[in-house]
Amino acid sequence: MSKNLLVKSAYSEHKDIHKYTWIFPDGKNLNQIDHVLVDRRRHSNIMDVRSHRGVEGESDHQLVVTKVREKLCIANRESKGSKQQNF
Repeated sequence: MSKNLLVKSAYSEHKDIHKYTWIFPDGKNLNQIDHVLVDRRRHSNIMDVRSHRGVEGESDHQLVVTKVREKLCIANRESKGSKQQNF
């Protein structure tokens, strides 16, 4: 709260296998313990958060993948004879 951050998690409509980030060693208990921290001003740019299974690593956690929408802006330099560029 003091740093103006929000927690984003895999609460979107996904299959259950994409919501959980940690599996207990018995293979039956599933938990979501890994999250993404985002600045409050930019939280609307987060489009999707989900876990990604099958990544080889030395951990029992699954990779958390975030899709981010970013807006590009060009500085407005109005001078005679220059054209405005559009992306």
